[in-house]
Amino acid sequence: MGRLFERQLAKARRGNGEVDLDILARLVTAAYDDAECDRARTDRSVKLMAEELERAHAHLFDAFAAVPEGIAIFDAEDRYVLWNNKYAEIYAASAYALKVGARFEEVLHAGIAAGQHPDANSREEEWLATRLARHRNQASSHEQRLPNGRWIRVEERRTSDGGSIGVLTDITDLKQREESFRLLFDNNPVPMWVCDRDGLRVLAINDAAVTHYGYSRERFLSMTVFDLHPEEDRAAFLKFIRSEQPGTGDVHWRHLRADGSAIQVVAYSRNLQYQGNAASLVAVIDVTDRKVAEDKLRSTREFLNTIVENVPSTIVVKDVKDFRYLLINRAGEEYYGIPRSQMIGKTAHDVLPRASAEIVTALDRQLLQNREKVDNEHALDTPGHGTRIASSTRMPILNSKGEPQYLLAVIDDITEKKEAQARIAYLAHHDPLTDLPNRTAFNERLAQAFENANRQRSMFAVMCMDLDRFKEVNDIFGHGSGDELLREVANRLKSASGDTFLARLGGDEFTIILEETCEPDEIAALTERMRASIEGDINVNGTPVRIGLSGGVAIYPVDALDSTTLVANA
Repeated sequence: MGRLFERQLAKARRGNGEVDLDILARLVTAAYDDAECDRARTDRSVKLMAEELERAHAHLFDAFAAVPEGIAIFDAEDRYVLWNNKYAEIYAASAYALKVGARFEEVLHAGIAAGQHPDANSREEEWLATRLARHRNQASSHEQRLPNGRWIRVEERRTSDGGSIGVLTDITDLKQREESFRLLFDNNPVPMWVCDRDGLRVLAINDAAVTHYGYSRERFLSMTVFDLHPEEDRAAFLKFIRSEQPGTGDVHWRHLRADGSAIQVVAYSRNLQYQGNAASLVAVIDVTDRKVAEDKLRSTREFLNTIVENVPSTIVVKDVKDFRYLLINRAGEEYYGIPRSQMIGKTAHDVLPRASAEIVTALDRQLLQNREKVDNEHALDTPGHGTRIASSTRMPILNSKGEPQYLLAVIDDITEKKEAQARIAYLAHHDPLTDLPNRTAFNERLAQAFENANRQRSMFAVMCMDLDRFKEVNDIFGHGSGDELLREVANRLKSASGDTFLARLGGDEFTIILEETCEPDEIAALTERMRASIEGDINVNGTPVRIGLSGGVAIYPVDALDSTTLVANA
């Protein structure tokens, strides 16, 4: 731009060396305009860079919020600077205390008060001191149990500016897998151990191995797997244990027991991570004495049989050819009401009533055809206990070719549950003292009466009644006698009203809905029967009492057009 201006200026000079002022003015104006354009372009570039930086910041913040781990950032004074949604979700009980500038210790106190840290129960000060010490370390890692049963791993690191960052990872599944592994490992009847894959040091040993080999647990944990092998076998064993392919158990090994005796075993190995180390899980079966293997096999079968026998649900296994019963557990005997010996080897048609046998056979055929697990409920006539309501899960057991080999049914007797549900529904609509329909049932029946009358263009009546001198009976003889009186009156009114809908709304209030009978003479006759039913002495706990009956009647649509007014008018 400068050189171009100089060339233009040279052209503007006159022959005598003087500069043409008009040309010079135009040159200066053009140069100024060019400078303004450059400045505008620079301003736009800066604005675009700022907008891009803002978008990048927004994307970064969105990514921070969406990270599946909980993350919190603290300044040098352990005050909260930033945290993501997952962090607040994990500490939901104390989330109200999470504020920018809040001190970490203050939030911990809030969490303890809210029950966020169950491990702090009954030792709050000790727990708090330990937690703060961990937080102030240059780096720390620990596991924490949450009140909802989940587990997290807390990783904390100090940053270069004196602050810190905490990362919370949900390790519930890992803990559950560890617990499942410990359960299956510790209680397994097969001798098992976990060893370090590099040094072959024993890291864990189960009870079966301690018993079978005769070494104490402490001795085992100070040994390597080499110590179990004679010297001449160790090279081959090292190749086996370090193989990336799981051991098949086809190779026999010699092992040395604590008393020096040698036994023949087959070993099964699986590589795994154990407490952060590359390790191998080894299971061995002693084949020195076949009887030992047979005993273990029998023990395993008894274990499975014990489980099947003691499962509270009925378990039934059938063949797929003609659906004959092959296995029925103890709960099945109780469900069907006959000994399993009378069912094994027979079909449903041999042992069940015809209608029930048809239902069961149809379910079996459907299962065999669809080859998918099916859940259903159905009523079944059992040989020993009559009709029962069953909830069953049925599934095909497939062979190695993927073809159905057996049919498995797990059946739960839900008869009592259904009866309880029906009873609950009944109680929701009936007065527990008199067993008459209650206010809820009355309101539903009244709504139905309105619907019927509007549809059929007909009339219906509502009669409301209460007892005279009932309060005196309660005050003189007590509420127990009052309840006995109400039960007796309810029985008499029910008998006098016949099939007419009669309900007790509460206290001494009774109502009747008359849909079929709305003529004055018929209503008067019913009223007289109701009054006469309680006329005279009523024996209440050995004491004769006398009461009266007051009532009123309203007819739809003559006396009212809505339920509230109709009942009020009655």
